[in-house]
Amino acid sequence: MNIGLRNTNCLVFSWLEDEGVLLAVREHIASVGGKLISLSLAQAITEYLKEEGMSGEVQEVETVIRNENSIVKRSISERTARNWLNRLGFEWKDVRKGVYVDGHEREEVVHYRQEVFLPEM
Repeated sequence: MNIGLRNTNCLVFSWLEDEGVLLAVREHIASVGGKLISLSLAQAITEYLKEEGMSGEVQEVETVIRNENSIVKRSISERTARNWLNRLGFEWKDVRKGVYVDGHEREEVVHYRQEVFLPEM
C-alpha cells in the first residue's frame, strides 16, 4: 500500500518504488557523472521499462492496477524524472563556466602603480 503526501492511502503506483527501476536510475546517474539531466534519465528509464517486459513483482502490481480500470504507462516524462531526482536528494544548480581573474597583480599594472601613479601622488 502506498502512502500519499498527507499520510493517506494512495492508489497511484510510482515506478520509483520498484527496486529494478531504482537500480536503473542509480546506474544511469553513475554512468553520466556530472552531466545528469532529467531528459536523459527519462529516456534511460523508458528504455529500461520497455526492455524489462515487466517481470516479477511489477507484473503483479500492473495486473492489480489494470483490474481497477487504470492505465499503466511504460514510460516517464522529463518532469517525472526531475521529481524523482528531487526525491532522491539531488538539487538543480546552474553551472557557470568561467573564472574571475582580478587584474591588479599583472606586471604592467604593478609597474604603472609603482613607477607612475605613486610618484605623482
